Amino acid sequence: GARAYFADECTAGTYDNKQYLALNLLGKTLRYTTDMSGSGCGCNAAFYLVSMHQNSNPSTCHDYYCDANSVCGVACAEIDIQEANQHAWHSTLHSSHDHSGVGVGYGGGDGWNGPRDFTSQHYGPGATCIDTSKPFDVAVSFPVDGAGSLLAMEVTLSQEGHSCPLDMKVNAYSGMAELSKALAEGMTPVISYWSDNSMLWMDGKGVDGRGPCASDDAAACTGSVRFYGFSIVSIGAPASLQHEPPAHVVPHGQSHSASDSDPSIQHGKAAPPLCPGKFDVRGYGAVSLVNARVNVPG
Repeated sequence: GARAYFADECTAGTYDNKQYLALNLLGKTLRYTTDMSGSGCGCNAAFYLVSMHQNSNPSTCHDYYCDANSVCGVACAEIDIQEANQHAWHSTLHSSHDHSGVGVGYGGGDGWNGPRDFTSQHYGPGATCIDTSKPFDVAVSFPVDGAGSLLAMEVTLSQEGHSCPLDMKVNAYSGMAELSKALAEGMTPVISYWSDNSMLWMDGKGVDGRGPCASDDAAACTGSVRFYGFSIVSIGAPASLQHEPPAHVVPHGQSHSASDSDPSIQHGKAAPPLCPGKFDVRGYGAVSLVNARVNVPG
């Protein structure tokens, strides 16, 4: 798989946790557009927040990566805005040691049932609300109470030409106080794309048979997915009507934005630190991308 981190700066040849973005989204709405066309059963296009800026342990991946499943040996708070493909969508809150978390969306279950907030009639290729064969918009909000503490994660999926947005909300979670503190301190956005023939936890049919995928086919995953048009506004502020061209492509099986001709980029093996460039997040400013040192699922 491939993984990249948002940062204020990127220094080629060096990983520095203090360069990673520390984004406080309390009371804010983050918006972006994603294009996952071609990412079928067994693919996982993820966009999430973790406390990498505060992590002083380089980890077994040597780039200060951390998450709730300790993929690189270090645990930290994690907010999965999306773990998704064309057939399944999960948005999940994780305190630092809660591997499963509490989530919403559709799909999943291998001996159990994943979330069922909508169906394949509403979300999927050719679906009535979100046709995942085309780009669609994501808005995630983090409302707060009078004391500024996190109340919920609210996610809305919408698509031009469709009048039935999909709304999801997670507000009953025992780890909310920890996540509120993590957001206040600032969390680092991460984009990843990976595949596996054992992805039924995310896109399987489940015990009830209502999930989307009977089996996974990692080899059929498209070569890349796209995330673009990022913006941050206060909750309730109008969304910008401006749409930027797809600029942030996550290739499958190599480091972010690296070319196929680069001989140093090999699937699942260590790659040299690369700084593929900067892009603008409206409402924040210029953001650098930092490639993961080791391409492992996370």
